[in-house]
Amino acid sequence: NKLQEFSMFAGDSRNNPDHITKINNMHVLKNAVFYGANAGGKTSLISAMSISQEIILFGTRYPNEYREMYCRTDSKNKGIPSHFEYMFEYMGACYFYGFDIILSECKVVGECLLTYDPIRDKEELIFNRAPSFELGTRFTDEESSRLRIYIDDLSEAHDLLFLTEMSKK
Repeated sequence: NKLQEFSMFAGDSRNNPDHITKINNMHVLKNAVFYGANAGGKTSLISAMSISQEIILFGTRYPNEYREMYCRTDSKNKGIPSHFEYMFEYMGACYFYGFDIILSECKVVGECLLTYDPIRDKEELIFNRAPSFELGTRFTDEESSRLRIYIDDLSEAHDLLFLTEMSKK
């Protein structure tokens, strides 16, 4: 049940500089390879990434697919949230996005989106949904009012991600 992390940040590689690209002043690997012993978790990592991608893009519209996807090494894990977090670049800006979901119930218990400035090592909240909803300060009063309508609509919809719903609007 240990937290697992996969990172594409480059280390101090001097042997193959052509394997590294620079995004927003960060050195990132262009590609990666998973290798390891049998039953070492390679397939589990790819499955987790695939599950989170489906939930982000489509929500939990097929909940029975996810109910048994929690870590079944201990029965207590059935009620423990799974945490998915990504850092990505979009139109020149860096973002952190993550969500927590109890897979056995298809219940979203947290969700957060931040911008990240790697030069100043500074984060700015866009929204946070744990336990109540909080909007960052970047929105005008009019934008905040419009977003609050969607937030109110989702207040009881624990099977939906705010980001997924907003992408449909």
